[in-house]
Amino acid sequence: LLPHWSEAEALAELQTHRGRCQVDTTRIALLDGRLAGSVSLVTEDHPQFSPLAPWLASLYVPPDERRRGLGEVLVSTMVDDARLLGLRELLLFTEDGQAFYERQGWQVRSGENIPGGPVVVMQIDPCAARLRTLATKGL
Repeated sequence: LLPHWSEAEALAELQTHRGRCQVDTTRIALLDGRLAGSVSLVTEDHPQFSPLAPWLASLYVPPDERRRGLGEVLVSTMVDDARLLGLRELLLFTEDGQAFYERQGWQVRSGENIPGGPVVVMQIDPCAARLRTLATKGL
């Protein structure tokens, strides 16, 4: 979806993501010492969507690790970080993951066309998401 974003640019951006529980950070999941997934919280995810911020971005779980709930854990952890930061809204855009995010409480904000193709922009209130989680656990 970002055809002009090179591997070198992606690596350089990731090098700036060193802090925990802050905007412009990346969380990774390790299983048996190997990378099993990652997700980022960024100020800008695509120039077309500026000045909207912040964004849940770059969720990735390798194909052999999918369908085990790891993506949901990564997303919910980052949403919880956003809540701890006092963020009232978190955004994302997805090409084909709308149902995945809706199951976690995300709502469609708009459909958009970007140079990489059509996407759906979604939003969540991190505080409301936490309340929903607690309610489903009977707390």
